[in-house]
Amino acid sequence: MASISSIGSIIAAGACFMLANLAMKVLGEKPVYVLYPAVAAAMIAGCLFQVIALKNSHFALAVVLILGLEMLFSLLIAQAFLGETYSLTNMAGVVLVIIGMGLVHVPATEAPAGDRPAASTAAEKGPRLPVTPSAEAEPPV
Repeated sequence: MASISSIGSIIAAGACFMLANLAMKVLGEKPVYVLYPAVAAAMIAGCLFQVIALKNSHFALAVVLILGLEMLFSLLIAQAFLGETYSLTNMAGVVLVIIGMGLVHVPATEAPAGDRPAASTAAEKGPRLPVTPSAEAEPPV
């Protein structure tokens, strides 16, 4: 289970990466000395929060949530401040992504003992034979 600090770091990382995307969109026409520092600051903050999140939670969980939250935050900000509109199909895709992010938190259940395949070990397979180079292979130079 993720701690409160890692959940906060995951949310902050997603928000910072979204702000970097927003800065590139809004400031794209501005001079380089305005655009680069804004994007760099948001990206550096996002990376720092991501490092904290990865340190304190499961890798796959943190990565999926950060990417999903970045997408969700971007959608909400674009709709609220940039006036972008989305179709029903687009919104259905967003709902599926949110459901998928929720499913990442569901713990895996083990199959009953009778349904599991028999485990095979190296001892059951027998000894491994050494690999010898074929006669056709060229010797190393």
